[in-house]
Amino acid sequence: MIEEWFTSAQATASCHALDRDDGSEIWKFEADPPARNGAPINWFEGNVAMGLDGTLDVPNDNRCSYALDRDDGTPQWGFVTRDQTWSVPALNPKTDRLYMGSNYPLIANIFGIGTADGGELWRIAAGGTVAASPMVAATDPDGLVSVGAFDRFPYGFEQSDGAERWSYGARDHIDASPAQAADGTLRWSIQLIVDERDDLNSSPALGKEVILLSGETGQVFGIPYDYCLRPGLSDDRCTTGPGEALPDEGVFLVFTTSFGGRESETPNEITANQALTFALFVREGGNTKLTAIASDSIEVTTDSGTQIDYDVSGDRRCITVIPRLPWVEDDAGTITVRVKGEYLDEPTFRQSWAGPSFAPSGLARNRLRRGSAKSP
Repeated sequence: MIEEWFTSAQATASCHALDRDDGSEIWKFEADPPARNGAPINWFEGNVAMGLDGTLDVPNDNRCSYALDRDDGTPQWGFVTRDQTWSVPALNPKTDRLYMGSNYPLIANIFGIGTADGGELWRIAAGGTVAASPMVAATDPDGLVSVGAFDRFPYGFEQSDGAERWSYGARDHIDASPAQAADGTLRWSIQLIVDERDDLNSSPALGKEVILLSGETGQVFGIPYDYCLRPGLSDDRCTTGPGEALPDEGVFLVFTTSFGGRESETPNEITANQALTFALFVREGGNTKLTAIASDSIEVTTDSGTQIDYDVSGDRRCITVIPRLPWVEDDAGTITVRVKGEYLDEPTFRQSWAGPSFAPSGLARNRLRRGSAKSP
């Protein structure tokens, strides 16, 4: 029986053990100063994992994840990464091994850790921040651990050595933890929110008959496991796998809304000074590839007559074009924006090289090169 309950206070440097009956403090642990690891802050974000022997595994924003004795809060070991860890580590209860991610976007941000001494078992690099908690899909030592990243990919790794078993190219960065994973093949997908703020950023929960999740609209959804697979179903929101409702091949720049939504068409109207953002998608063999824009290769031109600036996002997946003056002098008009450049193919430290150039063809050319937007 658990005699106390534990919580790590958000936005403070303290982790507390409290008596579950009256809330009185049993012990308090203070994190190391942030300067010790070159971090800006030393907050606990509120996530605590518990090992088989009761040891508490608690990440801190000072870049160190602590293993604390459950009875008195004494630190047993610390595991230091290059950036903060916001998520709770995942534990395999049979092997007593931990798996966790880091906010650092490159080099190493997913780790296998031994709980006895905090020793690193392996490390691997996703191409973006790993803010969600990993999921241990099986207790077998050679089973799968799965996690999503801000590079738009969920991954499946071998628990034993971190070898990548599969990855799947989604359309946007992944905030949530997986609920279950087998081989990374798409069975079905559904568009649940059509508002401008359409993110589903909660982790799914698995009920007896439905998947439960929520989004930025404040709605909670319950989706039957076989909903999109039901014979005779007519629901335009559903896509059944293994293919996606995207071209199998090509390089595309996709119009992106101010809230990060990807649109299949450019808008018919924009405001006079609106910045225009486009996301790069590279499709090959029916899959989305991991790519990054080569910032120094970009050329942006327009026929609007105004001077423009452009900016490549920090993750190098989007380009924003900013007019210095209104796009057109009159109350209404049309504009054409042309973007070309190069991108990096598979840009991680596991494998990285300069890839082909893009002056997007096909669908993307219709959106950018020939597309027009009216300014009210």
